Amino acid sequence: MLTNAGAWLSARAVAGYPGPIGLEFGLYRLRMVQLLKQPDGLSLGACASIPYTGGREQLLASSRRLADLLRQLCKTYGFRGRDVVTCLQPNVVRTLLVRYAVPAGQTDAGVIVQRMSERVEGELADYVLDYMPVRSDVSEGQEHSALIALARREDVVVYLELLRKAGLNVLALEIGPVAIRRLITSALDNYAEDNLMVITMGQTQTYMTVLSGRRLIFDREVEFGERSLVERLCEELELAESAAHQLLDARGLRALGVAGSFDETGSDEVTTTVFEVLKPLFMELVGDINKALIYTASETRGKTVQQVYLTGAVACWKGIADILNGLLDIPVSVLDPMAGMQGGNEHDPDPRVGVATGLAMRGLVGDE
Repeated sequence: MLTNAGAWLSARAVAGYPGPIGLEFGLYRLRMVQLLKQPDGLSLGACASIPYTGGREQLLASSRRLADLLRQLCKTYGFRGRDVVTCLQPNVVRTLLVRYAVPAGQTDAGVIVQRMSERVEGELADYVLDYMPVRSDVSEGQEHSALIALARREDVVVYLELLRKAGLNVLALEIGPVAIRRLITSALDNYAEDNLMVITMGQTQTYMTVLSGRRLIFDREVEFGERSLVERLCEELELAESAAHQLLDARGLRALGVAGSFDETGSDEVTTTVFEVLKPLFMELVGDINKALIYTASETRGKTVQQVYLTGAVACWKGIADILNGLLDIPVSVLDPMAGMQGGNEHDPDPRVGVATGLAMRGLVGDE
């Protein structure tokens, strides 16, 4: 028996042991990632990004329907176990950066609770509140700042109970920026102490997250997303929504020159028209990015952001990195969440699973 046990343990060590399933319910897609802990790093165990058949709200209204779908996905894609790390949907959780002073004899937590009790509707006891200090090197008398996550207690309880009834064991409930921080600091070998920005461009909202070293120093939500871009195309070019999506899937967006105009090599009139229609929306996004850059410089003694990474639905568009490279003075690239992982190159890069991958890393990379 001891010999057999030793062989089993050796085989388990070679195969790696599974971490939790990173579970994210996006607006239009369910995303799941599971990683394996190997002696020499992480490897990809399973990954799924599945569009809803009847919409997110319909799925989350039934624990039985959710359990059936999860059982099917685990069997099809090879997910193991029932432990999950997940996040609330953006429409039920609010994140904000708060600056505050800590009087003598008081604590950060006490001051934050007091500040938030003055800003919420109703009683603070009706909410679940968590925070992450943004400045960890504050001297006595200096201003503090923290990233606050706030959600109604009822929404949190309903979500956790839904997952429990679906047969899942929730190890942790996080927010997207924390998962993104874990992904970036764990996946990029040359990260060092640079200032980096991650722009997650979703269906309706875009989230700008700035990291300085391992510190999360900025997170902001802005009105920009795939839906608004598609709606602009439909309105200006008199297209049906399905036709607009087909146009973007087929052509994407052409590369921009350094002056912000199209590289005419191989470009065509239709693609040029698409960009000209969408350019005002991209310029609004660039304005928001520049505000974030100014804030970052003020928080890091003038250090600039060295690299911008793109994730989310719009990051899947062909040429999107070239577009923003032409509008910003900072290198921009699409983030592959699986880059550098064993088995990661067996999957097509999908920037939409960035948050789910960061969730799946919890407990495997020693950043808690």
